[in-house]
Amino acid sequence: MRFCTSRDGTRIAYEASGSGPAIIRLAGLFTHLEFDRDSSIWGPWLAALGKGRTLIRYDARGSGMSDNEGVSFSFERFIEDLEAVVDATGLRTFALFGIGGPCALAAAYAVRHPERVTHLVLHAAFTRGRIARASSSVQIEETEAVLKLTSLGFNDDDPSRRQMVTTQFLPDGTVEQLREFGDLLRLSSTAHNTAEFLRAWYIVDIRMLLPQVRCPTLVLHPRAGFRVPLEEGRLVAQSIPGARLVLLKTRNTYLPKDDPAWTQVIAELDSFLPADHSAPVTGDLRLEKLTPREREVCAAVVEGLGNKEIARRLGVADKTIRNHLSAIFDKLNVSSRSQLIVRARTTGTACR
Repeated sequence: MRFCTSRDGTRIAYEASGSGPAIIRLAGLFTHLEFDRDSSIWGPWLAALGKGRTLIRYDARGSGMSDNEGVSFSFERFIEDLEAVVDATGLRTFALFGIGGPCALAAAYAVRHPERVTHLVLHAAFTRGRIARASSSVQIEETEAVLKLTSLGFNDDDPSRRQMVTTQFLPDGTVEQLREFGDLLRLSSTAHNTAEFLRAWYIVDIRMLLPQVRCPTLVLHPRAGFRVPLEEGRLVAQSIPGARLVLLKTRNTYLPKDDPAWTQVIAELDSFLPADHSAPVTGDLRLEKLTPREREVCAAVVEGLGNKEIARRLGVADKTIRNHLSAIFDKLNVSSRSQLIVRARTTGTACR
């Protein structure tokens, strides 16, 4: 696990693992880098996304291992956080995966950076957040009441307040799955941050952005889910040119591995996302191809430093480091910072 810094100074925790074509699991509120892999909620998703791929995941601002105190929440801040993670990992191209609100982030980033995003996987996506699509004052009042209740006691000892969320995301979950999900909600963030994070997603409206998406897009949506209306998933698929909509035979949004629709999800991911299932490359890195300065940058990457730290160490601009990394990746035939680190550590190469 490493940290990068977003534009407003907020520290974002991220992790890279595996090898192959890169995919970024976009951060929603209910994630925690330390606990997600062992979770029956997130563990299966991470295993599926990381099969034959370099998986990048990070915690959203105000949650998990990222900065939790004194942070502000807005759609623009979420985009800046993703840009910081991309910059820190040194990825040139990658797929994006989101569930719920982060789907809007995926679409917005793909429009801003079309040269970088190869594929989008959007699960339970919406064109407008809960407040933005409200059609009556009663619906807005109901949403405000939920946000108020969340901010007052989402993290206290009474699990019933969290159950209003867990049962919406996992209406067919077992008692144990609902309990575990509730514990994850409590661990991932504070009550105040949870409410403010949700409010930022509830006012999002990306209807004008969706027709501008140009990469292959897979839209997954629960056929009978409670959290995001089915018509929103249909609108997302209809608005993105060439997008394919797959309706899942489930009411669950965060599908556990024992959900009947899980095999359907796996089949769709495997057929849509690029992956490299061949044996990992273990040959020596051809360091003779690198210039002396590129070797310095390579060694700093293997050491675990981010772009800004390397730039400070070498007394150059961040952009210069990005250019060096691009040249290093081409010369050493690696696709990402994480793959370079894995290759170097596997072969005992220090890049010096």
